[in-house]
Amino acid sequence: MTRAGGAAEKPREASRRLERQLLAKVDEMLHEAREQLGVELPAPGGAQGPLWHAGSILSRVTWSALSQLEQVGEPEQLDDDARERAETLTALALRANDLEDDVRRHALTSREQRLAQVERGLSRLRRLRTSAELLDAVCQEVVRSCGFRRAMLSRIEGDAWLPWMAHFRGDPEVGREFLEWLRNREITLDELTLERELVAEKRPDIVLDAPNNPRSYKPLLAVGQVTSYVVAPILPAGRVVGLLHADHGATTREVDVSDRDVLWAFAEGFGRLYERVVLLERMAAQRRSIRELFEMAETTMASLADGDIELVTAFDEEEPELAAIGEATLDTPRGSPELDELLTAKEKEVLAMMVRGLSNAAIAERLVIKVGTVKSHVKHILRKLGAVNRAAAISKYAEMTSERR
Repeated sequence: MTRAGGAAEKPREASRRLERQLLAKVDEMLHEAREQLGVELPAPGGAQGPLWHAGSILSRVTWSALSQLEQVGEPEQLDDDARERAETLTALALRANDLEDDVRRHALTSREQRLAQVERGLSRLRRLRTSAELLDAVCQEVVRSCGFRRAMLSRIEGDAWLPWMAHFRGDPEVGREFLEWLRNREITLDELTLERELVAEKRPDIVLDAPNNPRSYKPLLAVGQVTSYVVAPILPAGRVVGLLHADHGATTREVDVSDRDVLWAFAEGFGRLYERVVLLERMAAQRRSIRELFEMAETTMASLADGDIELVTAFDEEEPELAAIGEATLDTPRGSPELDELLTAKEKEVLAMMVRGLSNAAIAERLVIKVGTVKSHVKHILRKLGAVNRAAAISKYAEMTSERR
């Protein structure tokens, strides 16, 4: 583990230790409340998470104690046993209320700390420059910054769900089997009740008791030994392009609503990062294309500036035969022994049109041949002239013809 990862792990472990201590106090309180109040109280747990659920149960303890206290009677009318009962109920209500405050405060603090970890994780991802780097790092960062042991990234392409990559902390054997299962896997969304809903509704969700949940995809659960998990969509530009799945691995800890919200916050931030990087990549590609176009234009202009200027007859559209002769003359490159030796007559015609800036389609139309044939001629011309692209070929042509002059 990196030094940064170890530093992040210390406050997280301290928070979990305090959570275990609070839950132990809650268990003691519930045991006492069952005896004193004679009511059934569930153990902490459930989709809201053990702490939030514990807070709700402690609130019930407080109000049950206060309700029974009202039934004891007025203090001045109580005998010793009734007064002792009133004192017990009062103390129980106060302690339950104080413990509820501690539990809820820690739950809020823990949530804030986890969201701060998510923001730190997204900050690390912001340093990456390409979409490929982002995709390679996302699963590991989910595990590192969101407090999960396992994470999986999948793609959505049309109506297909494509499990893509995963990162497991611990469980190396299960991890190897899972990654093997991922390879070349393609599943239609019609087979996935939950994932289909999330793609349509663009929201996260939580799955408890996954093996018995009708919305879960059972082959995924079997190979990953998954008991509960959370899912969040990735939404660059408002369109679902992928999903993040995460869980706590082969532990007794189930996911809860806090896990769902944390993964959702990460997925939203990652979607914005990915959108930004893809846009920057496309802008860079456009700049390269424009730069190449200007370089070609500059080379063409340079070759024209160095060439001879001749008076030619303006061709009338009513004299097609003369026009055809004129075009043939314009499309024939200026003679050069080196060119004559390197290129065929047809290749010289194609080269002349390249010098004039005609596209492959335009050259094909002029010569009444297929575009694929033109591409083949251009490829041969570049190879014979030792040029890497059209601009270089035009430059070579300009050099050869100027040497002849």
